Amino acid sequence: MATIFEKDFILTPENEKTNVPLDFFVNEEFSRLEIFYSYYPKNLEDREKSLVLIDENIRRDAGENYSDYTDREEYLPLKNHITISLDSPLDYVGAAHRHGNNQHVIISEDFSSVGFEKTKIEKGKWVLTLNVHALITEKADFSVKIEGVTE
Repeated sequence: MATIFEKDFILTPENEKTNVPLDFFVNEEFSRLEIFYSYYPKNLEDREKSLVLIDENIRRDAGENYSDYTDREEYLPLKNHITISLDSPLDYVGAAHRHGNNQHVIISEDFSSVGFEKTKIEKGKWVLTLNVHALITEKADFSVKIEGVTE
């Protein structure tokens, strides 16, 4: 197993509703890629702040139907949501739009994790894109590691 790419950084609410591309290069033959990524925290633990955010969003989105939404508790806990998508040098490979904040994705010609196409590990520039759907905490510590495996 060889580490192809590894990065730790901090995402902030300014990253919310953006895509953050991370280029990495495959310079040798591998039978599969293994992508490990995580971010913390997952939940906004401040209950009062959460209820304020919920109320603001309901007011914005429901408009005159605001009073129809009385149970703010059903939306707790509020969660950060960051997913990935992947492009090979040749094509779009897929996406993992799962809610977990600690993921392991496998890409190979014989097997790929759900949401990703089976594909040969081509040499060249790949792009792992972070899809920052929601970032409601003051920051999120993000970590990604990509390993190349030969068998």
